[in-house]
Amino acid sequence: MMNAHVTERVAYLAMSLDGKIARSNGSVDWLDSYPGEAFGYEHFYESVDLILMGRKTYDWTLEFGAWPYSEKSVWVYSSHPLEAPPAGVTVWSGSLGNMAEQLLHQPPEQKVWICGGAQLVQGLLRESVITHLELYVIPVILGEGICLFGADLPETKLDLQEAKAFGQGVVKLRYAVTPVT
Repeated sequence: MMNAHVTERVAYLAMSLDGKIARSNGSVDWLDSYPGEAFGYEHFYESVDLILMGRKTYDWTLEFGAWPYSEKSVWVYSSHPLEAPPAGVTVWSGSLGNMAEQLLHQPPEQKVWICGGAQLVQGLLRESVITHLELYVIPVILGEGICLFGADLPETKLDLQEAKAFGQGVVKLRYAVTPVT
């Protein structure tokens, strides 16, 4: 059980059965027939106070037109400035370690959504920042693509908190994350 005094920092992502979160070119078109609202996205989104994303995820989100996170605070981890970011967006361009330190000191009642991408999730796992993984496994094998987990990650213990099957063969897996020291 999570300590009530710790901010929940959740990597909440959809991934293919073979562990990919996007095609090699960054496309997630394979998710088009799996609408998030069918799998509890709205409930999760309403519970979030802060959204953290990498630059590629930010740029991809902008391609959809209107900024979908206008009522949330958003941090974008990027080595380059953003041109005219939407209201509520903060750019983090320093070291991942400095940003991770800030995440570790968020108010305890906050819930942080680490929404992508793979490099950011892997970096925050290395920094022992992520408290939970909430993965929606989509019954698709992509073969080639962007892997959620890299080969150079430290050993990490995952404690299953929930496994739930949805229609269309989608499975939700929620794990508490415990770095092995």
